[in-house]
Amino acid sequence: MVDAHAYAMSTACVSLLGGAYEDAERVLVPAREALSAYGESGYLSTVAGVAALSLAWQGRYDEAEPLVNQARALGAEDDSSTQAIWRAATARVLAGRGEFDRACELAAESVAILGPRRLFDRGMLGVSAAEVHRDAGRLGEARTFLDQALDARRQKGILIGREWMQALSAEL
Repeated sequence: MVDAHAYAMSTACVSLLGGAYEDAERVLVPAREALSAYGESGYLSTVAGVAALSLAWQGRYDEAEPLVNQARALGAEDDSSTQAIWRAATARVLAGRGEFDRACELAAESVAILGPRRLFDRGMLGVSAAEVHRDAGRLGEARTFLDQALDARRQKGILIGREWMQALSAEL
């Protein structure tokens, strides 16, 4: 059962890649609750971070923040996914509150933490970084992050969310 709930984060990340934040949340909430009940923390740290990101993308910053804190507290230092995801979620929360300097710094860190082979995560978190920079009025940096995310998506063969990406690209 732990594995089944842990794999929910993959399903949720696919939803996030398509801009379907509510779908990601629907999958993650029961997974997070189950993993917590089992006392499992390795997967829980990442699931909590992805749940925080899905809530932050919906503008639900107050709900996202405790999940960010949980991901940060439970995440191992060498768990690059969790480390990157909690930073991306925090960046979205801060950008939503108008704290753009720190938000942009964390958004950039979230992408930098990922190695070059982490294409799936780079495709997801690059878009988040692009949106944070866009919201901060830093359009050149936003374009760079979006281009990197699009490149990662192309390399990985990710097709979902093409319309969403085109709309975001047109904004920049």
